[in-house]
Amino acid sequence: RTIIAIHAASEADAIHDLLRAATSMQIMLRGRNAAIGIMCSNAIQAVGLTESVITIVYTIAMRLSTGATALVARRVGEKKTGEAAHAGAQSIIITLVVAALLTLAGILFPGEILKLMKADPEVIAEGETFTRIMFAGSGAIMFLFVINGIFRGAGDAAIAMRSLWIASGI
Repeated sequence: RTIIAIHAASEADAIHDLLRAATSMQIMLRGRNAAIGIMCSNAIQAVGLTESVITIVYTIAMRLSTGATALVARRVGEKKTGEAAHAGAQSIIITLVVAALLTLAGILFPGEILKLMKADPEVIAEGETFTRIMFAGSGAIMFLFVINGIFRGAGDAAIAMRSLWIASGI
């Protein structure tokens, strides 16, 4: 809810594009907060703190996607499709390394992550499993962003959109 409240309080012109891109994420967050809202306040705190850290992870994924899009688009624009494929493959390898490191950190150290976010010991005890689960799935989201960026860079926005539809359905 904090993320949504921040968006609602900001200038509409400044965040219009961001809101369009994040609509599905906002719907997902609203649903999760509504489901958690019937639980105790420790669970709500754990979700909020975990989502704050996961947002940083997704921001890293978006930056990797932007880089992949730029590299592939440049090579495609130069009519060097082999180099474009190579740039896409390198983007996937970099994403694999970054996703593995972040996912492992979240799976192995969920309590420490919550502690860094100044969570109370009770919140840490109740929220470790949720944090672990969220980080376990973060690698898939990172790949979703990067692969989508590679397709957009290659000039095939239709396949990029279809890949998002398929991933959203799963």
